[in-house]
Amino acid sequence: MLIYPAIDLKDGVCVRLMHGKFDQVTQYDEQPAARLTAFATEGAQWIHIVDLDGAEAGEARQHGLIGELTQAIDVKIQ
Repeated sequence: MLIYPAIDLKDGVCVRLMHGKFDQVTQYDEQPAARLTAFATEGAQWIHIVDLDGAEAGEARQHGLIGELTQAIDVKIQ
């Protein structure tokens, strides 16, 4: 079985939404690149990256950052 750890991005930082509500956000201190590296170091073969700004707006908003993250490390991105 493969487990896909996730990085949720909002305004360029790692966050989690409470029950999917955009007005209930927990922001984490760790930078997205550091979290990506940590997941890869811990053995993740795939990492799921979510553009929450894009999900809310209906169009991609974190395209540049996600592109940088995919180039930063050799893991598969979903």
